Order: sequence, then C-alpha cells, then structure tokens
Amino acid sequence: MYKLISLLFIFSSLISCGDNKGPVYLAKSNTYTFWQMNSSEIQLLNNSKIYTYTTESLETNYEKIFCGNLQDCSFNINNIKNSTLFGNFNLDTKPIVNNSLGIKSINLYRLIYTTLGQFGEKRKVSGALFVPNIDPHKIKGIILFFHPTVFDKHSVPSYAATQKSDQVLAAIFVAQGYIVAAPDYIGLGYDESMVHPYILYPQINALDGLAMLIASQQFLTQKKLFNHQKLPLYITGSSEGGAYALWFSRLYQEQSTFKILINSTNFNVTKIVPISGAYDLSGVMYNYLFSDINIFNKSKFNVANVFYAAKLKSSLFANAMLAYSYYTENGNFSKVFNPNFFNMICTFQLESSCQFMGKQINLLEAFSQNSTLDIAQKVSNAAAFKIANKTIFINQFNSVVPLINPNLLKNSQFMSLLTNGDIYYWHSTVPTTIVYFKHDSIVSNYNSLYAYTGMLANNSTNLTQIPVNNAWLKRRTINYLPAFDVDHGASSYYLLIIALNQFNQFK
Repeated sequence: MYKLISLLFIFSSLISCGDNKGPVYLAKSNTYTFWQMNSSEIQLLNNSKIYTYTTESLETNYEKIFCGNLQDCSFNINNIKNSTLFGNFNLDTKPIVNNSLGIKSINLYRLIYTTLGQFGEKRKVSGALFVPNIDPHKIKGIILFFHPTVFDKHSVPSYAATQKSDQVLAAIFVAQGYIVAAPDYIGLGYDESMVHPYILYPQINALDGLAMLIASQQFLTQKKLFNHQKLPLYITGSSEGGAYALWFSRLYQEQSTFKILINSTNFNVTKIVPISGAYDLSGVMYNYLFSDINIFNKSKFNVANVFYAAKLKSSLFANAMLAYSYYTENGNFSKVFNPNFFNMICTFQLESSCQFMGKQINLLEAFSQNSTLDIAQKVSNAAAFKIANKTIFINQFNSVVPLINPNLLKNSQFMSLLTNGDIYYWHSTVPTTIVYFKHDSIVSNYNSLYAYTGMLANNSTNLTQIPVNNAWLKRRTINYLPAFDVDHGASSYYLLIIALNQFNQFK
C-alpha cells in the first residue's frame, strides 16, 4: 500500500498542461553508410506459389476492411468517391471485380533470394511477388512496396496471404494491373533467426528492396511472365516502410552503383509515394518517444488518439532499441535497457501479465512470438509502472526514460545513428508525393511536414504533398463504442488508394 501511495504521489506531481509547441525543425545535412552491392551478390534461390486470390473474393474482403465494422459504410464510400485525391475510387461500382483489364485471379509467390546484411554479410531473405493473371503486355508497371511495422516474424507479405495487409495490396494494386514486389525484410519471414534492423538502419532495408526487385525480374523472366518491355517502377511504403521508400529514392539518386543495378533491370523509376513515414528520427521521433503523449499535450505532435499512442509506444521503442543493441552495441542489452523492462518483469500486475504461456522471457524472445497483438500487450504490461529520474511510465505519462539505461542519452553514437537515419533534408528530382494524415498517433505528421519542407529547401523538384483529413474515414473497433476517425494502424487500407491514383497518372 505504501508503494501504491508513493506512486500516486509521483503520478499527480507529473500532471501538467505541458508545452504544446510542435517539435523544432532543424535544417541539417547528414551522412550515412551505404553497402556497395554488385549483381553477383543478389541471387534468386527459390520460389513457390503460396496463394491464388480471385478478384471476387478480394472485392468482398476489401469492402469489409474498408468499412471497418461500420453498419452503414456510405460515409466512407461517399467521402472517397467524391475525392479527386483518391481518384474518385468508388466501392459501389465493385472496382476490384469489375477492373478494366478483366483480371479474374492473382497469384502470390514467395521468393527466397540473397541480399546484404548490416554487417556486409550475405543473407537469405524472403519477399512476396503478386502477379495478376493477364497477358504480360497489359501489365501497367511494377510497384515496390515496403510494408509497415509488424512485431511478430511472420506477419509479413510472403507469409500473410490471408491477412488484411496482403489482401489490401492485391485488391488495390494488383487487381488494377500492377505487379507488386514486397520484401519481408532482414530478420523477418524466412530470415527469422536474425534481429530485424528496425527503423534506425533504413539504408540496409532500402537495399533489400533493390535485391527484391532484381530477384523479381529473374523470376518473372524464368516464368515468362515478363516480356522484357520497359516497365515503370513505382515505389511506395507505409509507416516504417514509408521511410524506406524515400531512402530507396535517395540511394537511387545519390549512389551510382545502386542506380546502375536498378537500370540493369527493365524497371524504370517513375514515381515515389511514401506514406506516413518516420523521416525525422533525431527530431520528431526522438521527441515523441521522450515526451509524454497525453490529453494535455496531444496537439504538440498532432496526435489523434492518446490512448492508442500510449498503448503502442513501448513496443515500438523496444523494437527499435533491440535493433540498436544488437547491431551497434554488440548485443549488450544492459547498456541500453532498464534491466527490469528488458526482462519483462511486471511491477505491480500479476506475473502472468508479462509472461508468454506462463514463461518468463525477455524482450528479444518476445519479438519472436507469433502474434503482433500479444507482443504489443505484453510489452506494454512490462513497461507499466517503471520508474526512473522521478518519471513513471503509465498510460498518459509515457516518456520512455524509465525504460532505458540512463547512460543511453549520453551516448553520442546513439544520437549520431538517429541523425544518420534522417531523410527529411536532401535534394530530389524524381517525382515524389508525400502522403500523410493530418493527425497521427504513432508517427507524427511533423515527419512528413518536415520532409516536404526540407526537400524544398534543398531545391527539390517534382515534389508535392497530400495531407489527408482523418475525419473523412471512420472505423469501429468495438461494437458498443462510437466509431473513431481512422488512425495510423489502418492508414494503408485507405492511403494506398491515393498511391494508386498517383501511379495511374503515368501511362
């Protein structure tokens, strides 16, 4: 009881309205590490067809996803079909099954191929290739898609054929005549034994996208699904993948060997559409993590739902810092984490709240479990009530300070890594449209605002931005609660339609 009273005292002392000014924009150039790769290091090792979709089933399933448990979906449908940003996409006309190319089915293949890891080693990884069953001459182009964050190893494109994320890709892009290549990433999918170089190492993930494209061309040629016509190459990605999509464009424009390898395929870089990405790691994302996201200061980061933000913040942070510990600190987790948090020791809850199937495991082991929702919940439970420097981690008071080794913030190597991962202040000439929600609870839209501002400041051309009003779309997660404006977790279900519209403008 004494401990509880003490905690309540600390909790009450922290309540304040806070500073509602947004994170500061700092114009700064950065350096980054790029692994040189040659064509001999990229090999298609194996392939298998793992699923066949019908456009009829995709139509039915995507409508359910789009409507988000609403009894009446007319609000969502009407707002999208009346918007030129979405290309007047109209679910009432059954656009997936009634596609203009007469596509009836789509094959999903898993490719196993080689790429380079963060240490320069050759790795065997996996990726998904979605191919519409039509005459290859009718293919509109190939889309390289970088998927958003997942916590478990197999909720990735080539292992998640029946999950929402894959069905959305097939329904929005492939049913309209595009091939989609989607890497699973290092440390996920086939490469599950490795730690995923999550978000802090964007260049190596962009390089994996290049390897996936080359492996895809090899496969398409072998299967005679590709007739050597020059195909437009479109790049997109959401959340974590949004940053990798923009980094892919930067490497293409700044690294000659990267560009040579792309040009060696018959894919012609045409358009980049990054969606809601973490582009400013050292500024926006750092401040988001080390600030309280609560009802008093949610406007500081344009957050839509503070409870959603608080729920996922500890898992996102843990995922990133596991990567940092492994790749930069040689696996020295005690140098990075509060040991009680790393070992997932509950503070006040029942021990079972932080355990998996009655077993006490650490964060590294937790991110090898097979349910993203379970991982997020257990990590959130382990983070709750941790205390450091008169700061407590609990719901609306969720600075990650109590979750770390206090020496981390004095580590210049950590701060330098964040800066090297920034992709908001650079020069681009490839047509690029930055898409984002006006309010985002996980990846603040200041990332997108600053990317647009910084790229313009560097005299970038062919650059546009599309901010989207969250209130145009509603979802209901629990039947007896009101519907909420759509937020970050469901963003790709809708914003990929904007990417489709952008790509369709190129003939």
